[in-house]
Amino acid sequence: MNEEKDHKNLQSLIVVTGAAGFIGSCMVSYLNQQGFEKLILVDEFDDEEKELNLLHKKYRVRVEREDFFNWVQKKNRQSVSCFTLVPEQTPPNLIMPFTSI
Repeated sequence: MNEEKDHKNLQSLIVVTGAAGFIGSCMVSYLNQQGFEKLILVDEFDDEEKELNLLHKKYRVRVEREDFFNWVQKKNRQSVSCFTLVPEQTPPNLIMPFTSI
């Protein structure tokens, strides 16, 4: 039964925000090592140096940060797990939208 539950969890969509940064890309690596590959990576992907952080990572799609909420609505996602990576000094009102998805 645990194997069936674990397999179901591996099929879950997981959103990693800040995915192209150092910490976010380490989270993607960790999730890949745990068997998760249905990852939605959210970040600003225009920085060429960050491309190296995503090299050899397995994920389903990359979504630009500014398009994320529209993407969620368009895809009619009702349940999404979200790892939000933000600087410690970020005001809580800027983080809250991520917790309500």
